[in-house]
Amino acid sequence: MTTPPEDEGGKLTPEQSGALIRWERGRRSRNVVATVCTVLWTALLIFTFLFPRIWPFAMVAIIGLVMFHVAWINRQVDPLVKLLDQDSKQASERQAR
Repeated sequence: MTTPPEDEGGKLTPEQSGALIRWERGRRSRNVVATVCTVLWTALLIFTFLFPRIWPFAMVAIIGLVMFHVAWINRQVDPLVKLLDQDSKQASERQAR
């Protein structure tokens, strides 16, 4: 996601620009979390084939990692959803006039 052009930047409210800044700042952390989770569950699957006795532990750990990753993504998407909600409310108010 790129920053808006200068002419559109003035149209954002302070709340919207804050949400956009939080979204941009979270991009790097989203990439790091996705990479770490992928490496961990891949390693767990490889160890599961090497040591079949850890299968139950590996499945619980993989499910936990997936749940953590989904919760992390949801937390990172919240500012963007708020930004879109505010934008749709403003658009509907403009149409009502």
